[in-house]
Amino acid sequence: MTESEGAFTWLEGRSSTLFLVGGGLLVVFAANTVLRTFVGKSFPPVQGLIGPAGFCFGVVGLLGLYSALSDRTPPEASVGAVVAVISAIGWPMVTVHGIATEVIGMDLPEVLGALPLVVIGSTFLAFATFGVATLRADVHARSVGVLLLIPAAGFLLLLTNAAPHFVIDTGHAVGYLGVGVTLRSTGIPTESSDPVADATP
Repeated sequence: MTESEGAFTWLEGRSSTLFLVGGGLLVVFAANTVLRTFVGKSFPPVQGLIGPAGFCFGVVGLLGLYSALSDRTPPEASVGAVVAVISAIGWPMVTVHGIATEVIGMDLPEVLGALPLVVIGSTFLAFATFGVATLRADVHARSVGVLLLIPAAGFLLLLTNAAPHFVIDTGHAVGYLGVGVTLRSTGIPTESSDPVADATP
């Protein structure tokens, strides 16, 4: 077993916990967004630290799904893993960037201003790819694939500014918690099956 395979296997047994922790943090984040929207009050630590941490826990949880999916939907699983790693590295960088600019008041290169957009985009791709791969592979319950597409839709709405932020953030929390609860209740697949292949006559 290679080091990377060992890491994915280690994450596999903790994927549900990572989603549940991330979802719990995003409940707090969504509540802060509701307060900001309807009351005009916001807590900067929740906005700048708890939210990104919650998103990060989720994308790391996605990597725990890789091992079971890689045998059955190799292309989607591989693409999903790559963008999930980018996203997992990116969310802490977004936090550091926010602290540097908004708390410390540092002037950073303008190019770094695109960092949140890149991270949100990679997170959208990670959830969308893993959601599709999960639905195709028939490894986990189909509801896991559907629930993974909820955060994907949320990040797409965020990129396009097509819905109020409190709706998007609430959807993220629901999606994360739903995936965590479903994975916890259905368990981890222990047997492999043949990779999914295109149907031929």
